[in-house]
Amino acid sequence: MLVKLIQCTVPRDRRERFSTGQTAWAALADCPGFLAQFGGWSFADPKRAVIVGLWADRAAYDAFMRDVHDRIFASNDQAGAYDSIEVSLWSAVDRGAAPPALSPEHVERGLLLHWRERCDRSASQLGPGRLPNAATALWSCLADHTEDTNRTLELVLRPRRGANETPSSDALLESAWVVLPGRRVNRSQE
Repeated sequence: MLVKLIQCTVPRDRRERFSTGQTAWAALADCPGFLAQFGGWSFADPKRAVIVGLWADRAAYDAFMRDVHDRIFASNDQAGAYDSIEVSLWSAVDRGAAPPALSPEHVERGLLLHWRERCDRSASQLGPGRLPNAATALWSCLADHTEDTNRTLELVLRPRRGANETPSSDALLESAWVVLPGRRVNRSQE
């Protein structure tokens, strides 16, 4: 599984425009090899949008980038909504890992996305189950950077414990940003 981590710096006065543009990515649902996309706003840095895309493999992702990406991007008016963008690609260590089984109910109750990049060892050395909050996770993934295997990405999706919970390394999922193959999770998109 290929993991795409997208981090954008979005000024507060352009958050709504960015979020509206993000809904155009619902077109991913029909792309061959697409597994899931989800994201939200960082608690630690409210100007940071974090989006995770999951693809079956690098070939499916490359076909999307070649054949579909630019058409969606041109239609969503996001280009002027952010000041900077950082995109990185990661390869899941557990090759049998499945994408998260998200439902509208999960998203509406509130899910937190925890992400952390480590630069000290490969994910295969960490091993599954050593992720923060893994015991309460709906889904977790360890991935190595596609170009530097000393860089590891930890991803955990877990339920929010309460409305006041705002952990610094997490983002609250935006329901309108969640897309799964063949369907949109946000009920307003169905």
